[in-house]
Amino acid sequence: MKNTYTLCLKLSLFTFALSHFSFADITNEGFIGDSFYGVISDSSGLIVNQVGPNAKFSVPTKLNVHSELSSLLSGEFSKLTASISLDDGTTTQLPTLSTQWESASTELLIKDDFATAQNISANSRVSIKATAEGMSAIFFIRLKNNTSGSTQSKDPVDSPKNALSDSVALPQAGWKNSAWFGNYYEGGNDWVHHAKLGWLYTSKEQPSALWLWSSSQEWLWTGPEVYPHLFRNRDGTWIYYIIEAYPQKVFYNQSTKKLELSQ
Repeated sequence: MKNTYTLCLKLSLFTFALSHFSFADITNEGFIGDSFYGVISDSSGLIVNQVGPNAKFSVPTKLNVHSELSSLLSGEFSKLTASISLDDGTTTQLPTLSTQWESASTELLIKDDFATAQNISANSRVSIKATAEGMSAIFFIRLKNNTSGSTQSKDPVDSPKNALSDSVALPQAGWKNSAWFGNYYEGGNDWVHHAKLGWLYTSKEQPSALWLWSSSQEWLWTGPEVYPHLFRNRDGTWIYYIIEAYPQKVFYNQSTKKLELSQ
């Protein structure tokens, strides 16, 4: 009789515990390139914990999107790319076809992460909306009519012509300020002396991107929506320039998760 009573008591306690914890909600979350981890919260939603062997605390903060070409003629196409900025200062490049792209323009066909211009009737600037990882972002691309003998006036959207065209002259001769890149001195022949990064060779072909070459980092890619994140071509990795460390040139390598000191 006593054993039966003990067994009933244990079953009651187990049932109570099971019903108590059945209100917990588990939501699958993940970061690109990471293994699974989960988020568990109580019924009130006031207690939230990350669980799993690979739990992390970096939170996506921004969707970054751009087109390899900033303007298209009829029949031309451009690759579309997207990345996610995290609150720890790192950026994760999103894999191909993981982003949904859309545009209201009938003169722009978007398929498989490529935008193709078709039957452009007049110079215009159209928007492209990207959606990924629960976030959205909008950017613009120029469509240019290339009809022979066109009498259209020059489209004002043809400016700026490169990523540093927003720069304004400073009182010091030769010095300019870019709203996103900072102060730099124009040394001629596409060389600039950046106030913090030093001498750089610039390849200014697009308004949304800028290739830079330095003796220590070699070729770097960045842009108004990306800087101070830079893509280093020689090893295919993203680095983050820690501006606050100036006058030292310190970069955070997002692949090795280590700091790098540059000359």
